[in-house]
Amino acid sequence: MLVDNSVSRNHCKFERCKNCYKLIDLGSTNGTYVNGKRISENLLKENDNITIGRTILKFLTVSEKESYTDVDDQKISMVIPLSDEFKLEKKEKIVSSELEFLTDLTALGKNLITASTLEDSFDKVGDLIFKFR
Repeated sequence: MLVDNSVSRNHCKFERCKNCYKLIDLGSTNGTYVNGKRISENLLKENDNITIGRTILKFLTVSEKESYTDVDDQKISMVIPLSDEFKLEKKEKIVSSELEFLTDLTALGKNLITASTLEDSFDKVGDLIFKFR
């Protein structure tokens, strides 16, 4: 859901194909754009920029074993796993403590997305703060 008066109520949808994702405009007034071009239907590639109203999204891939869902079991986020993005042999400047911190931040994000209460969210943030103080 986007809070933007230039976005239609049912603006567009993401559809999962066998080995890809497709973005389909649902006849929106102001259109859906991929990499600056208005589309009616488009197969998405990694790092595509999707513009819906005043919101710009970047399409990222996720491994099959990872899934981010909200309490209604709707896909809400797709990310590149840290293990793919920060290979130590490619980026020697990243030390293991930085990679551990980034991994913990990713886990925190997953937990915050699925947290059912505000107290649960505070507990998870507090645990991370005390781990790295």
